[in-house]
Amino acid sequence: MPTDQSDQSPRPDAAPAVILRQRIDLLYDAVPFSLFGVSTGAILTVWLISHGDPDGVQSAWLATALALSAVRLLGYFYFRRGTGYRAPDRLRLTWALGGVILNGLVWGATSVILFPAGDPQGQVVLAFVIAGITAGGINAVSVFLIPSVLFTALVLGPLMARLWLFESELGPGVALTCLLYAVLLAFSAIRYNRTLIDSLRMRNAREQAEADIVRQAYHDPLTNLPNRRLLLEYLHQDLALARRHGHLGALVFLDLDRFKTVNDSLGHQIGDGLLQAAAARLRAEIKDGDTASRLGGDEFVLLFTELSKDPVDAAYLARQAAEQVRLALAEPYRIDGHDLHVSASIGIALYPSDGDDPDALLRAADTAMYRAKEAGRNAVRFFLPEMQAAAVARMELERALRLALTNETLELHFQPQIDGSGRVIGAEALARWPGSGLTDISPEDFVPVAEESGLVYAFGDWVLEQACAAMGAIRAAPGGARIQRLAVNVSPRYFRRPSFAEDLEFLMHHHEVEPSAIELEITERTLVEDIEDTTAKMERLRAVGVRFAIDDFGTGYSSLAYLKRLPVDSLKIDRSFVRDLLSDASAAVIVTAILDLARHLGLKVVAEGVETPEAHAFLLGHRCDEFQGFLFHRPMTLPDFLSLIAAAPAGAATAGQMRLSPAS
Repeated sequence: MPTDQSDQSPRPDAAPAVILRQRIDLLYDAVPFSLFGVSTGAILTVWLISHGDPDGVQSAWLATALALSAVRLLGYFYFRRGTGYRAPDRLRLTWALGGVILNGLVWGATSVILFPAGDPQGQVVLAFVIAGITAGGINAVSVFLIPSVLFTALVLGPLMARLWLFESELGPGVALTCLLYAVLLAFSAIRYNRTLIDSLRMRNAREQAEADIVRQAYHDPLTNLPNRRLLLEYLHQDLALARRHGHLGALVFLDLDRFKTVNDSLGHQIGDGLLQAAAARLRAEIKDGDTASRLGGDEFVLLFTELSKDPVDAAYLARQAAEQVRLALAEPYRIDGHDLHVSASIGIALYPSDGDDPDALLRAADTAMYRAKEAGRNAVRFFLPEMQAAAVARMELERALRLALTNETLELHFQPQIDGSGRVIGAEALARWPGSGLTDISPEDFVPVAEESGLVYAFGDWVLEQACAAMGAIRAAPGGARIQRLAVNVSPRYFRRPSFAEDLEFLMHHHEVEPSAIELEITERTLVEDIEDTTAKMERLRAVGVRFAIDDFGTGYSSLAYLKRLPVDSLKIDRSFVRDLLSDASAAVIVTAILDLARHLGLKVVAEGVETPEAHAFLLGHRCDEFQGFLFHRPMTLPDFLSLIAAAPAGAATAGQMRLSPAS
């Protein structure tokens, strides 16, 4: 499978270095032809000047010129074709230009040591050869302007000086002609140099633009990781190799836990910085040949290839690699002065056993990832076939819930809340979804689906609308004046909606419900995830009279700082503590502590899930304020609740009157 090259493509600020390397390459590419011309010219020069019988000086010069050409040819093969190509550009350039300068010195020496003073024919030969060598050198070296001009001066300078000093009427004129020739060559070198560099820049810009287009098509712009498109190409290739060679790989789907909280509370700039930091850690954790990619949002996918042919070994290696990634991502992040702690939920699908095409594998790993989230987050889970069945069932439930919200087939039921004297003084509004059979669909099933699918906003709007309308009907019904409040559960995500406070105020005004008749039950998770936003909304609504209760108190973060800071009216003891009151000493201690704490803070306490007279007696003995549970009443429809409060006596009920009411 191709290795991810996301960090290896040239960046815009690397363009000058790229162009310099291309200029050096052009300089070396001209060496073979240049050496052929130089060597041929040297041999012809000595042969023609010496008339076929070179003396010692001429032979020594020829040997020097040919030896220099041979050394330069070796340098060409080493620095252009061999391992020296990876050498620093400075070294390669020094070697190439050094050869050019030495070659200029060698040919400049011809006008001093080989000038045939008494041989006009030899002088013409020498002048023509030097002119040709100079023109060829300009053509080969003008990719670097200063060295090309220096080469021209080294070769033609001695010749012009010798002609000027030569005792001949033609000497000064020929010298001036050579000077004019040198000037023309210099201008040609300047023009050729500019044209060549402009051409290289244009080519580099075009290649960079093409690379950018490819990068945008195949890489995530924020993290520079491969995107879904490139991941699928890699996965297609490795699936084919896995089938052919019988090895197993792993597709690892991971999602950053509570990333949305960071993004919403600290802003997208911090969120983007966190994603980039997480991507850098993923790159550091994978080995060569593996791939880290970003699908979008806070979702990443890792591809571990060729793990093993044995399924047990492959699963072990995949789990080991995933755990290493999980631990790396869980380390604290320092982003723009903020210390962030983010974990990851990770799902693993082995291929080709868990899916025979990329889309099926992605679904399998995604399903396993959600199983990790359900296990409490910051966990690793493998895909199993039953996971896929659960995922399909979940999708069907989401579709049905969406349809139920559209067709208004959900119902709001009401569970009475009882004070210490047995009077119904309030109720909790509970969403119910009547099923097509004998059994209703449990809120424990459809409420999480609404939260995760984005239906929580439509669902929350429906609950608040029905609750406010119901409270208006309760107030107008016989006995309704005794109902102090209607409690409504609000999910953290719905509560964080910017318009939540305005929407609730509008509904209360529209249904003519006094704000003090509505009590919002929020969880400790709501407090923790965005304390500033939560505080602002609570204080705004509390100012108009809305009450607040902390639901399931004791099962979350339970920070006393929140109770001191926030406008809370009451605490609800979670049903798990009430259920275990008489069988678990720890539960009894926790309940007693909550009651004492609330009493000292001036808060009311509602115990939910009261199902036995013994639990009720314990709570009464420890001065619990209010009760809710099957011992008194099950959740009921609005007409049944109106009938209940209309028939209830205004005074206190006796303990004998408290009994389990039939399900409505």
